[in-house]
This record gives sequence, C-alpha cells and structure tokens, in this order.
Amino acid sequence: MKIEVVPRFRIEGKYYTMDQLPEEQVREIVIEKLDLAMAALKYERKRAAK
Repeated sequence: MKIEVVPRFRIEGKYYTMDQLPEEQVREIVIEKLDLAMAALKYERKRAAK
C-alpha cells in the first residue's frame, strides 16, 4: 500500500488541491503560512539578494 500526501487549502470553507488553484494564489498562501510558522519560531524572512 502506497501512502500519498495531497496538500489541500481551505478557502471560504471549501477545500481545494494545488491543481485546482492558480499558481500565484498557491504561492501567496504558502508564503503566508511559512511566514507565520517562522514568526512563531522568532525568525524573520529577509529579502534575497538578486
């Protein structure tokens, strides 16, 4: 039996997979959640050099 992890996002009470949302919206959600998680650990995200 193979275990598969399928990330889902809840938006306004409905669940969506990454394939159902535009790439930009997924990116914004992930960045926001990572920032919240890192802030809880007392880390700050700095802008990367170009």
